[in-house]
Formats: sequence, structure tokens, C-alpha cells
Amino acid sequence: MNEGFPVWYELMTSDPAKVAGYYREVAGLCWSDEGGPMPNGATYRNITRADGSTAGGLLAYNQQMLDAGMPGMWAV
Repeated sequence: MNEGFPVWYELMTSDPAKVAGYYREVAGLCWSDEGGPMPNGATYRNITRADGSTAGGLLAYNQQMLDAGMPGMWAV
């Protein structure tokens, strides 16, 4: 591992199903249709590459996050 390089990426979105086709087509990234529940009501999935390795995580916003107007974003 090189010092200073990101080791985990997070996609945060209101609608994982809506963006799934785009990220699969453009970057070869995939995730499961169902996420694991988090204590705050959000759901979480691992993002995988075509070779099956893990590329990061996907957080699907809970209702409170949606009501606050949180935009979709990538975090490193």
C-alpha cells in the first residue's frame, strides 16, 4: 500500500437501484439489491468490482437524511 492513497470509498445516495446501472456500465462496480440495516435506519452494502474484490461501501440514506436534503456524494 502506498502512503497517502485512499483505502476505502463510500457512495452515499438516496436510491441505490437508480444509480446501479450507471456505475456497473461506467466503472464495473456492483452491489446487492438489499442492504444491511444500520441502527439509524439507513442501509449499507459493499461495493464490489467485476473480479469480486471489494471496492468500498454504499450507504443508502434514511428518511431523516432525505428530509435534510443530503445530496448524493462520494467520500474517500
